[in-house]
Amino acid sequence: EAIARIRAQVGKGRVLCGLSGGVDSSVAALLIHEAIGDQLTCVFVDHGLMRLNEAQEVVSMFREHYNLSLVHVDASDEFISALEGEADPETKRKTIGRLFIEVFEREQAQTRNQSLAALARTHVLFFFFRSDCPYCHAFAPTLEAFQARHGIQIVPISVDGGGLPTFTQYRRDNGISRTLQVTQVPAVFLAEPFTGKITPIGFGVLSESQLIERITTITAPGADAYAPSITRRVNLQ
Repeated sequence: EAIARIRAQVGKGRVLCGLSGGVDSSVAALLIHEAIGDQLTCVFVDHGLMRLNEAQEVVSMFREHYNLSLVHVDASDEFISALEGEADPETKRKTIGRLFIEVFEREQAQTRNQSLAALARTHVLFFFFRSDCPYCHAFAPTLEAFQARHGIQIVPISVDGGGLPTFTQYRRDNGISRTLQVTQVPAVFLAEPFTGKITPIGFGVLSESQLIERITTITAPGADAYAPSITRRVNLQ
Protein backbone atom coordinates (compact mmCIF):
# COMPACT_ATOMS: atom_id res chain seq x y z
CA GLU A 1 0.00 0.00 0.00
CA ALA A 2 2.82 2.43 0.89
CA ILE A 3 4.64 1.65 -2.37
CA ALA A 4 1.47 2.30 -4.38
CA ARG A 5 0.98 5.66 -2.64
CA ILE A 6 4.57 6.68 -3.36
CA ARG A 7 4.25 5.75 -7.04
CA ALA A 8 1.01 7.70 -7.33
CA GLN A 9 2.45 10.76 -5.63
CA VAL A 10 5.77 10.85 -7.52
CA GLY A 11 4.48 9.85 -10.95
CA LYS A 12 7.30 10.31 -13.46
CA GLY A 13 9.11 12.90 -11.33
CA ARG A 14 12.34 12.49 -9.41
CA VAL A 15 13.05 12.30 -5.67
CA LEU A 16 16.11 13.42 -3.72
CA CYS A 17 16.27 11.59 -0.37
CA GLY A 18 18.46 12.48 2.61
CA LEU A 19 20.23 9.45 4.07
CA SER A 20 21.95 9.39 7.48
CA GLY A 21 22.86 5.71 7.50
CA GLY A 22 20.46 5.03 10.37
CA VAL A 23 17.60 2.56 10.31
CA ASP A 24 14.77 5.05 9.69
CA SER A 25 16.26 6.86 6.70
CA SER A 26 17.62 3.60 5.24
CA VAL A 27 14.23 1.90 5.37
CA ALA A 28 12.58 4.98 3.88
CA ALA A 29 15.13 5.09 1.05
CA LEU A 30 14.69 1.40 0.22
CA LEU A 31 10.89 1.73 0.29
CA ILE A 32 11.01 4.69 -2.10
CA HIS A 33 13.50 2.87 -4.32
CA GLU A 34 11.20 -0.16 -4.45
CA ALA A 35 8.41 2.16 -5.58
CA ILE A 36 10.14 4.34 -8.18
CA GLY A 37 13.50 2.72 -8.96
CA ASP A 38 16.06 4.97 -10.67
CA GLN A 39 13.85 8.03 -10.23
CA LEU A 40 15.39 8.19 -6.74
CA THR A 41 18.76 9.68 -5.81
CA CYS A 42 19.96 9.46 -2.21
CA VAL A 43 22.27 11.99 -0.57
CA PHE A 44 24.24 10.23 2.17
CA VAL A 45 25.31 12.92 4.66
CA ASP A 46 28.36 11.37 6.32
CA HIS A 47 28.53 13.05 9.74
CA GLY A 48 31.59 11.13 10.93
CA LEU A 49 29.82 9.77 14.01
CA MET A 50 29.39 6.18 12.85
CA ARG A 51 31.54 3.21 13.79
CA LEU A 52 34.86 2.62 12.01
CA ASN A 53 34.32 1.89 8.28
CA GLU A 54 30.53 1.93 8.71
CA ALA A 55 30.10 4.88 6.34
CA GLN A 56 31.88 3.01 3.55
CA GLU A 57 29.72 -0.03 4.28
CA VAL A 58 26.61 2.13 3.82
CA VAL A 59 27.91 3.45 0.49
CA SER A 60 28.81 -0.04 -0.70
CA MET A 61 25.49 -1.54 0.38
CA PHE A 62 23.32 1.03 -1.34
CA ARG A 63 25.40 1.36 -4.50
CA GLU A 64 26.45 -2.24 -5.07
CA HIS A 65 23.85 -4.39 -3.35
CA TYR A 66 20.74 -2.29 -3.99
CA ASN A 67 22.05 -0.60 -7.16
CA LEU A 68 20.78 2.73 -5.88
CA SER A 69 22.01 6.12 -7.12
CA LEU A 70 23.82 7.63 -4.13
CA VAL A 71 25.80 10.83 -3.58
CA HIS A 72 28.27 10.56 -0.67
CA VAL A 73 28.82 13.90 1.07
CA ASP A 74 31.64 13.76 3.63
CA ALA A 75 30.65 16.44 6.15
CA SER A 76 32.42 14.82 9.11
CA ASP A 77 34.74 17.77 9.78
CA GLU A 78 31.78 20.13 9.87
CA PHE A 79 29.84 17.99 12.35
CA ILE A 80 32.79 17.23 14.63
CA SER A 81 33.80 20.89 14.73
CA ALA A 82 30.25 21.96 15.68
CA LEU A 83 30.04 19.33 18.44
CA GLU A 84 33.48 19.95 19.91
CA GLY A 85 33.30 20.80 23.62
CA GLU A 86 29.53 20.21 23.84
CA ALA A 87 28.48 17.83 26.63
CA ASP A 88 24.69 18.21 26.73
CA PRO A 89 23.03 15.31 24.83
CA GLU A 90 19.96 17.32 23.81
CA THR A 91 22.08 20.13 22.40
CA LYS A 92 24.14 17.58 20.50
CA ARG A 93 21.00 16.01 19.06
CA LYS A 94 19.65 19.36 17.88
CA THR A 95 23.02 20.36 16.42
CA ILE A 96 23.28 17.12 14.46
CA GLY A 97 19.73 17.50 13.14
CA ARG A 98 20.27 21.14 12.13
CA LEU A 99 23.55 20.41 10.37
CA PHE A 100 22.11 17.41 8.56
CA ILE A 101 19.36 19.58 7.07
CA GLU A 102 21.83 22.34 6.16
CA VAL A 103 24.21 19.95 4.40
CA PHE A 104 21.35 18.20 2.57
CA GLU A 105 19.83 21.49 1.40
CA ARG A 106 23.25 22.72 0.30
CA GLU A 107 23.75 19.58 -1.77
CA GLN A 108 20.24 19.92 -3.18
CA ALA A 109 20.96 23.50 -4.25
CA GLN A 110 24.28 22.47 -5.79
CA THR A 111 22.59 19.69 -7.76
CA ARG A 112 20.00 22.13 -9.07
CA ASN A 113 22.63 24.71 -9.96
CA GLN A 114 24.56 22.10 -11.94
CA SER A 115 21.38 21.13 -13.78
CA LEU A 116 20.63 24.76 -14.61
CA ALA A 117 24.20 25.35 -15.81
CA ALA A 118 23.85 22.40 -18.17
CA LEU A 119 20.49 23.72 -19.42
CA ALA A 120 22.02 27.13 -20.08
CA ARG A 121 24.13 25.62 -22.87
CA THR A 122 21.09 24.55 -24.89
CA HIS A 123 18.04 26.47 -23.63
CA VAL A 124 16.69 30.01 -23.32
CA LEU A 125 13.69 31.51 -21.53
CA PHE A 126 11.09 33.36 -23.58
CA PHE A 127 9.61 36.24 -21.58
CA PHE A 128 6.39 37.57 -23.10
CA PHE A 129 5.40 41.03 -21.84
CA ARG A 130 3.50 44.23 -22.54
CA SER A 131 5.13 47.59 -22.00
CA ASP A 132 2.09 48.88 -20.06
CA CYS A 133 1.81 45.80 -17.79
CA PRO A 134 2.77 46.62 -14.16
CA TYR A 135 3.23 42.92 -13.38
CA CYS A 136 5.68 42.61 -16.27
CA HIS A 137 7.66 45.58 -14.92
CA ALA A 138 7.69 43.97 -11.45
CA PHE A 139 8.74 40.55 -12.78
CA ALA A 140 11.51 41.70 -15.12
CA PRO A 141 14.20 42.32 -12.41
CA THR A 142 13.69 38.77 -11.09
CA LEU A 143 14.32 37.38 -14.57
CA GLU A 144 17.36 39.60 -15.00
CA ALA A 145 18.81 38.33 -11.70
CA PHE A 146 17.98 34.73 -12.65
CA GLN A 147 19.85 35.13 -15.93
CA ALA A 148 22.90 36.60 -14.18
CA ARG A 149 22.94 33.92 -11.50
CA HIS A 150 22.24 30.80 -13.57
CA GLY A 151 23.33 31.71 -17.10
CA ILE A 152 20.08 30.85 -18.89
CA GLN A 153 19.51 33.60 -21.45
CA ILE A 154 16.28 35.59 -21.22
CA VAL A 155 14.71 36.41 -24.59
CA PRO A 156 12.22 39.28 -23.99
CA ILE A 157 9.33 39.34 -26.49
CA SER A 158 7.03 42.35 -26.54
CA VAL A 159 3.45 41.60 -27.55
CA ASP A 160 2.63 45.31 -27.95
CA GLY A 161 5.87 46.55 -29.52
CA GLY A 162 7.04 48.55 -26.47
CA GLY A 163 9.96 47.88 -24.17
CA LEU A 164 10.76 47.65 -20.48
CA PRO A 165 13.45 49.55 -18.53
CA THR A 166 15.03 46.25 -17.48
CA PHE A 167 15.10 44.82 -21.01
CA THR A 168 15.74 47.61 -23.48
CA GLN A 169 16.87 45.09 -26.10
CA TYR A 170 13.85 42.96 -26.98
CA ARG A 171 12.08 41.24 -29.85
CA ARG A 172 8.72 42.27 -31.21
CA ASP A 173 6.17 39.48 -31.33
CA ASN A 174 6.14 37.88 -34.78
CA GLY A 175 3.14 35.70 -34.12
CA ILE A 176 4.79 33.20 -31.80
CA SER A 177 2.58 34.31 -28.88
CA ARG A 178 -0.48 33.31 -30.90
CA THR A 179 1.13 29.97 -31.80
CA LEU A 180 1.85 29.31 -28.12
CA GLN A 181 -1.60 30.58 -27.11
CA VAL A 182 -0.24 33.27 -24.80
CA THR A 183 -3.42 34.89 -23.52
CA GLN A 184 -1.94 36.72 -20.52
CA VAL A 185 1.35 38.31 -19.53
CA PRO A 186 3.85 38.06 -18.03
CA ALA A 187 4.43 34.57 -19.44
CA VAL A 188 7.60 32.49 -19.40
CA PHE A 189 8.44 29.54 -21.64
CA LEU A 190 11.53 27.33 -21.68
CA ALA A 191 12.74 26.97 -25.27
CA GLU A 192 15.32 24.74 -26.89
CA PRO A 193 16.17 26.59 -30.13
CA PHE A 194 18.02 23.66 -31.73
CA THR A 195 14.97 21.38 -31.57
CA GLY A 196 12.18 23.96 -31.47
CA LYS A 197 10.78 22.44 -28.28
CA ILE A 198 8.98 24.99 -26.09
CA THR A 199 7.43 24.31 -22.70
CA PRO A 200 5.43 26.79 -20.55
CA ILE A 201 6.97 27.54 -17.16
CA GLY A 202 4.39 29.92 -15.76
CA PHE A 203 2.08 32.90 -16.12
CA GLY A 204 2.10 35.86 -13.77
CA VAL A 205 4.83 36.98 -11.39
CA LEU A 206 7.08 34.18 -10.13
CA SER A 207 9.86 34.16 -7.56
CA GLU A 208 13.33 32.88 -8.46
CA SER A 209 12.77 29.76 -6.36
CA GLN A 210 9.51 29.07 -8.23
CA LEU A 211 11.33 29.45 -11.55
CA ILE A 212 14.00 27.00 -10.45
CA GLU A 213 11.45 24.50 -9.13
CA ARG A 214 9.36 24.56 -12.29
CA ILE A 215 12.30 24.40 -14.68
CA THR A 216 13.94 21.48 -12.88
CA THR A 217 10.60 19.64 -12.71
CA ILE A 218 9.75 20.09 -16.37
CA THR A 219 13.25 19.08 -17.52
CA ALA A 220 13.55 16.01 -15.28
CA PRO A 221 14.01 12.67 -17.07
CA GLY A 222 10.62 11.32 -18.08
CA ALA A 223 8.84 14.68 -17.77
CA ASP A 224 7.53 14.43 -21.34
CA ALA A 225 5.65 11.29 -20.36
CA TYR A 226 3.40 13.12 -17.92
CA ALA A 227 3.34 16.59 -19.49
CA PRO A 228 3.19 16.03 -23.28
CA SER A 229 0.15 18.25 -23.70
CA ILE A 230 1.94 21.36 -22.49
CA THR A 231 5.06 20.84 -24.60
CA ARG A 232 5.11 22.16 -28.16
CA ARG A 233 7.54 22.06 -31.01
CA VAL A 234 7.73 25.33 -32.91
CA ASN A 235 9.82 26.42 -35.87
CA LEU A 236 11.97 29.19 -34.37
CA GLN A 237 13.62 30.17 -37.65
